[in-house]
Amino acid sequence: MPSPEKLSSRDRIIAATRDELEVSGIIGLRLNVIAEKAEVSVPLIFKYYGSREGLLTEVLSQLYSEFAFARLASYQPVLSAVHRASLTEITETFSAVQNEFSNPNRWVRLQILAAAAEIPELHARLSKIHAEQQALVVDFLQSALRGLAAAQPGSTDQSIGAVVSLASPLASLIMTQALGSVLDDFSLDGLREQASDEMKVLFQLIVRAVLLPGLDQTVGSVHGS
Repeated sequence: MPSPEKLSSRDRIIAATRDELEVSGIIGLRLNVIAEKAEVSVPLIFKYYGSREGLLTEVLSQLYSEFAFARLASYQPVLSAVHRASLTEITETFSAVQNEFSNPNRWVRLQILAAAAEIPELHARLSKIHAEQQALVVDFLQSALRGLAAAQPGSTDQSIGAVVSLASPLASLIMTQALGSVLDDFSLDGLREQASDEMKVLFQLIVRAVLLPGLDQTVGSVHGS
């Protein structure tokens, strides 16, 4: 990392803000503290970012993007090794990576989302990040589901298309569950694992409902029976 004297004033402000967010949080963030840490004046911060909200928009959107795309990047080694993913491999891939990104990042992202409710520009930037992330998840699911459906005996273009059409709603389910399951952090370990298993079963049931209509296929219970 470059020494402070080699960083531009903008870079020092961003670095100081990120550091201060860890210490004081979003609510406790003070521009005079940022200015002191960055060795700049408060008026310069206003010149660059317009307001405290402008500075928060810049830094919080950076943090949120880093969390989101670091998680997606973690999928890549697994996905690249799966030429034709099975339904179990698809669910296990997403579940394993999401579990890695539970605490503390999930709580930080929730705080950023709460701040976005009060800062319109931050809301707009997070919406763009979500759209980009959703598109990447949908792309993977379309490819994996197409391979899964094509491997079924008697598959047709129509049956394959029906399965692939699930990619977008399944992506929404995965992304919503990743944040919504923050409530699981209040649960005992056993209950938390059960909730994760139940989500896997739900995911598989949705796909199998379209993938294997009329066939005698069942999804194992969350208790392993």
